[in-house]
Amino acid sequence: MSPKKAKSPRTILDALEEALGATPVLAELAKLSPVELDSLAGALGEFWRDQAEELIPEGASLIGGWRSAYGSEPSFREDLSDSLLYYPKLLLLDPLANFFDDRSSLPDPRGIRYRRRDGVYNVVQAGAAIWSRAGSYDSLREEPGVAATRFASIVDNLYALEGPIRDGVTVLRSQWPILGRRRTQLETAVRHDVGSRDFQDFISAIPADQIGVTAWDNLQGLSASLNEPVRPADEKWRAEPFSYYLNKMLAVADAFGAQYVPASEVDLAFLRRKVAAGVHREHPGAVLREVSRIVVPSLEVPIRQAVAVRKSSDDFEDWRSALRIIQRDAAADSPAELRERVEDVLQPRVNKVRHDLENSSLKDLVRTDGADLVIDAALGLSVGFATQEPLWGAAAGVGSGVLQWIRKAYTRPKPSGADAVLATLLRDPK
Repeated sequence: MSPKKAKSPRTILDALEEALGATPVLAELAKLSPVELDSLAGALGEFWRDQAEELIPEGASLIGGWRSAYGSEPSFREDLSDSLLYYPKLLLLDPLANFFDDRSSLPDPRGIRYRRRDGVYNVVQAGAAIWSRAGSYDSLREEPGVAATRFASIVDNLYALEGPIRDGVTVLRSQWPILGRRRTQLETAVRHDVGSRDFQDFISAIPADQIGVTAWDNLQGLSASLNEPVRPADEKWRAEPFSYYLNKMLAVADAFGAQYVPASEVDLAFLRRKVAAGVHREHPGAVLREVSRIVVPSLEVPIRQAVAVRKSSDDFEDWRSALRIIQRDAAADSPAELRERVEDVLQPRVNKVRHDLENSSLKDLVRTDGADLVIDAALGLSVGFATQEPLWGAAAGVGSGVLQWIRKAYTRPKPSGADAVLATLLRDPK
């Protein structure tokens, strides 16, 4: 008797169809009443809470920045298409969960006091509890038609990704149960960060003309402020959103057995700084080394075509197999050895994939800019775009919950090399 095929985990599409009693029809969704939307929110809420107990089989990469929360939107399809070709598995934040959640698990907005010339303080409030409400169900309750239309649009976007979602290539999970369950740990991590001189120096040293670290799923670098002097007791809390975002993404990744891939070079630098502060005492003998970069073919294809290429091309499967081998075997490589391994193992496969594309029906769709793939032996991989590069973790102190999340996400015990990923994070990029 042949072994039974493992049952695929329920997806948000399954839960939605069960709640509706049928496959969604866009025109009908746009006519749903507030009572019907409330009922759907309740049914899906139970699904998300149950799902929060489930690790993702074989792990995944949680993409940071806008892509994590808005990866299903049409404007990010090109990026997602590239990612589907090169990542073994993607984790995105469920956009329906972001639409329906009440944000009660988020920290209250903190008021920053700015002193006017007349001695009176103006108070500016900012943070995730405010920024995350944009386009949410709660923010649209007074306009039922707009709320239903937005809901229908999100569902429509998800069904455009039906293939990779049902195949388990793109995994959607709600972040909100995790943020609620780990609220105390996150608050501890943030207090540690904002009280750290090193943390504050890093934030203040980012040039004014450079985009800063990510502040929320829909906001990078920018935060509300006034030109007046800040009350000294409030000064350190201006950087609170940056700490909270990065720590919460690490928490979400840890809860689902994934690895966080941040959106920008400045987030990567921020990671190295924070991890260095938290783990130096545990890893004094770490061997520091560089990562290696390689430009891979970048395709201007719709999601379904990218999925088809992923399934049908032996060369792409060969490519992903080579990446897995590097993850397994290169943990103790020196910088020169890692570069040599990439050149010997991956470059021939890159050329083979490019040749496969240029001699296929997709030859006119290959973008000349390519995608920057950053490889670190035990870390994993990321398809970056423009200046964007991978990786994220955050340390709140030795022995803390957040440090444990880092160790689980970025440490891969190997017979030939110990804590190679943490060693990479500790490396001074200069």
